Amino acid sequence: MNDHNSEGTAPQTATTKFMAAIFEDHERAAQGAQAILILEREGTLSILGIAIVERGPAGQLLVIEAPNGPSTEALTALLSKLGATLSRLPSQAYGVLSNLEGWGDLEDFGVTPNFIQALTTAFQPAKTAVIAEIEEDWITPLDLRIEEIGGQIMRTWRAELEAE
Repeated sequence: MNDHNSEGTAPQTATTKFMAAIFEDHERAAQGAQAILILEREGTLSILGIAIVERGPAGQLLVIEAPNGPSTEALTALLSKLGATLSRLPSQAYGVLSNLEGWGDLEDFGVTPNFIQALTTAFQPAKTAVIAEIEEDWITPLDLRIEEIGGQIMRTWRAELEAE
């Protein structure tokens, strides 16, 4: 679920989006997080929030590095719903956001059920992911860095919801 155009290389207008980079292990995920931080220092993208999570052997979401950054509320909501979906529990039972009642609340943050479903399908047990809210002008630099490390990258846009 990349957001490439037909050539896969043209710059995009900077907009807020969620991205998930899924890796085979924690070491590669740490390298992926480092690559994202380097891209931010280079001015290629901006990080609003970033976290590292692992899917445990029983399918549960384990937070390795809690969300951090200048704005983590939306990322925390995404992780709450992801954790609840993976564990098949109500979002409130997962406990990250006690006031997250359902999809309507999550959609207020720009997260669609389709993105959560695609993420739960790709994020298999024993894998580790870097999940972040970012702004980027061009998708290719991040795609190349993540793919070099062996990760699979997914994105979903938030722009339409922020404009309301």
